[in-house]
Amino acid sequence: MVCAIIDVGSNTIHMVLYQLEASHASKIISKKESVGLLSYLENARLSEKGIERAAEVLRSFAHTLQLLHVSNIHCFATAALRGLRNEADVLSRLRDASGLVIHVIDGQEEAELGLYSLMRMPYFDPAEGLVFDMGGGSCELTFYENGQSCVKTSLPLGSLLLNNRFVTGLFPSRQECDHIAGHVRRTLKDQLSGPLSSATVFGIGGTVRALSKLDRELTGRKASVDGYVLTRERLTFLEQWLSDSSLDIQRQIMRLVPDRIQTLIPGCVAISEIVTCCGGARLIVSARGVREGYLSKYILSNFGG
Repeated sequence: MVCAIIDVGSNTIHMVLYQLEASHASKIISKKESVGLLSYLENARLSEKGIERAAEVLRSFAHTLQLLHVSNIHCFATAALRGLRNEADVLSRLRDASGLVIHVIDGQEEAELGLYSLMRMPYFDPAEGLVFDMGGGSCELTFYENGQSCVKTSLPLGSLLLNNRFVTGLFPSRQECDHIAGHVRRTLKDQLSGPLSSATVFGIGGTVRALSKLDRELTGRKASVDGYVLTRERLTFLEQWLSDSSLDIQRQIMRLVPDRIQTLIPGCVAISEIVTCCGGARLIVSARGVREGYLSKYILSNFGG
């Protein structure tokens, strides 16, 4: 059986088709469109242009699925649509435009799904750790022990959100990076209950994957992005190096991760601060994420009896 999962995020809308077999799923088609829905927010409402842009992409994806005769479709949204003042109207209009019913998951569930996505990975240590999922509009943090979440929270520290709030040009200045770092530290101090720490931190999301790709290019390492390790010292170096925003650095970003031009540097600053604040000695990057967690929890668990 083939199923499709469509993830409506703050920065992109991503569609993946999977071949389901017993308790296993193989990715067969992946397609995404950059939409930048956060830039269409006006007083916590998605603007008319934003609705039209999302509807355009979803309509296109739905048409593709119709041509491929795929009827097992699951569509969910995260911070992109969560908590909008016109959320009900947006969901209704997107359904009318595309025929897709969108499940808006809350921040707690998004954090849980991030942890869920890592459970079967060989580099995952279930004893204890921290998982963060940096999206465009939010960042979910999950502290866990013995494979069970003990503290989970969703914070307004998404890479695109930070860019829109603090950056005035295409790339942030050193002063703007310092403002981002200070904001992240204050938010973590205010929002996290107690001194939570973990030597091992797992990172998921497009920003941290892009960061690992950049580091791999700089170091010449041949390691896979999935399971890629960055020490705290290396993260600090990357934060300082990227914050310089020299012409050479800008060119490397545009060449290696062009879809992350606006979000890589703000995201790197935030990631470095999160790892440092939580006492992390190393960051392990995962190629998996909320979409895979959703697949495991809501689809594979109910497939094949």
